[in-house]
Amino acid sequence: MGQCKSCNASPANEVEGVHQFNVSLSRAADESLGVELDFMDMVTGRVIELDDKGAIAKAGMGLKRGDHILAVNGASTALRIMKRLKEDEEIDILVERPMEFRIDLVKGAEGVGLDLSHAPRGDTLLIRNLTSKGAIQEWNEKKKSVAQVKRLDRIVEVNSIRGKAAELLAELKSQDKLTIIISPGPRTMEEDMQPHGVPAEYVA
Repeated sequence: MGQCKSCNASPANEVEGVHQFNVSLSRAADESLGVELDFMDMVTGRVIELDDKGAIAKAGMGLKRGDHILAVNGASTALRIMKRLKEDEEIDILVERPMEFRIDLVKGAEGVGLDLSHAPRGDTLLIRNLTSKGAIQEWNEKKKSVAQVKRLDRIVEVNSIRGKAAELLAELKSQDKLTIIISPGPRTMEEDMQPHGVPAEYVA
């Protein structure tokens, strides 16, 4: 059965908009971790679901939906994280928990101004790029120092709707007045991204 060795560990880092911490887990060779991850950003695994019968839940590690796994046993980026989660019995995980913020928009002729994507079973919309015009660009120009919407941030709620990514996208397209909750993207270097060969979702 999974055992959490450092569930009460001190935070690894505190920076604007995020909270990072480490947890360690020991599991049996044939024991499932019981976690489903969204790797749409090609670098980190965002927690979509946790199985209460998996090693992570049994160990009481404190992981939550929406957390990002940044590294496992020192290995970062998507493919290396997947390999370590699949093969290792002693697991040390660097986790980032974003601090969500709210924005209020009214769509104009240029629309929202975002290039979005999502995992098949995901519950967020990943911001792949921002266009040079649109409601988001106008928001960012007004909020020069705080609450900036950036590439690789995620939309987690639209007009009080949370859940399936398709529902968020439908609300975003159908309404002009929008209240959006943003989950900031993980603090990883863009050059670490692996653009090819990374599945959108992964179950360990």
